[in-house]
Amino acid sequence: MNISLRQLKAFRLVAAHRSFSRAAEQMLMTQSGLSVLMRELERQVQFRLFDRTTRNVELTAHGARFLALAEDTLNNLQAGVSEIGQADANDQRSLSVAAPPMTATNILPSVVAHFRQARPNLSLRIHDVEQPRIAGMVHSGEVDIGLGMFIKPTPGLRRTSLFQFSLIAVRAKLPRASHRRTISWAEVRDETIIGMPPDNPIQQYIAEHLRRAGRRRPPELVANYLETTVAMAAAGLGVAIAPSSVVPACRQRGATIQYLTKPDALVDFYEIRNRGRALHGGADEFTTYLKRHIASWASQRT
Repeated sequence: MNISLRQLKAFRLVAAHRSFSRAAEQMLMTQSGLSVLMRELERQVQFRLFDRTTRNVELTAHGARFLALAEDTLNNLQAGVSEIGQADANDQRSLSVAAPPMTATNILPSVVAHFRQARPNLSLRIHDVEQPRIAGMVHSGEVDIGLGMFIKPTPGLRRTSLFQFSLIAVRAKLPRASHRRTISWAEVRDETIIGMPPDNPIQQYIAEHLRRAGRRRPPELVANYLETTVAMAAAGLGVAIAPSSVVPACRQRGATIQYLTKPDALVDFYEIRNRGRALHGGADEFTTYLKRHIASWASQRT
C-alpha cells in the first residue's frame, strides 16, 4: 500500500464538499485528474469510498470510517511538523557548551560576556563537567559543542584545534630575583610533582616527558582536577605541571609559572562537534569569539 498525502487531502476535500468539481478547484487540478486520484486510492484500500450520482457524492460506510482515519493522519502529521519546526526554532535560539571546570572558570566568562553583547537573544548554557564526560555529551547531542584538550580523536566527532598551550611548571611564589621564566624537564624531574590520575590523557602526556627526562616514579600528590593541582602548588606542596591555560588561575593564587623547555611541549585545545549534526551560525560565532579571546589573552600572558 502506497497512499500519498495528496490522495488523503483530495479525499478529505471531496468528502467535505460532496463534490468532485469543487474539490478539484481547491486542489488546483482538473476534475478528471481528481477522479483518477480517487480511483487509485480506492484500488489501494480495496473498498469503495463514495457513492456517486449525477447530483451528489456521498461517503460509503467504509468511506466514513476511512475519513476518520485520514483526518487523524493528516492532523497528526501537521501537529508533528509544527512541533518539529518549533523545536528547530528553539534550537536556533540556544547554544550549549561543555567545558572542564578550569576552562569554564578561567577562560569562558570573558568570552560569554562579549558574545552575549553580540547575540543577546541567543540563550547560552555552559556545562562545567569533567573532561572525560564531554565527548559522550557531544556524541549524544546533550550539548552542541565540547571544549578541552582531547589528546586522542573520538569516532563520530570532529576535532578542531583552536589554540596550542605550552606545558608549564606551577609552584609557590618565588622571589623575583630567583624567578626564571623557563625551566627544563631535567630540572623538575626530581622535585615533588603534583599530578592527575594516570588514566588522564594530559597526565599521560606529561608523564612521558618526565620519563624522557629521567624520572621513574609517579607524582607524589594526585588530584582529579587541574585547579586542585594549581592550588596545591600555590600552597607550596610541590610543583604542578599543567597546560598554560591555567595561567589565570595561577595569577589569582599568586603562584609562579615557568615554561617547560628542552623540549618545548605543546597541547592542543580543541572544539569538538558531532559529525552528523549541523549547528546554526551561533555556534561558529561563539567559536570565533573564543579563538579571538584566547589569542588576545595568550599574547599578554607574559
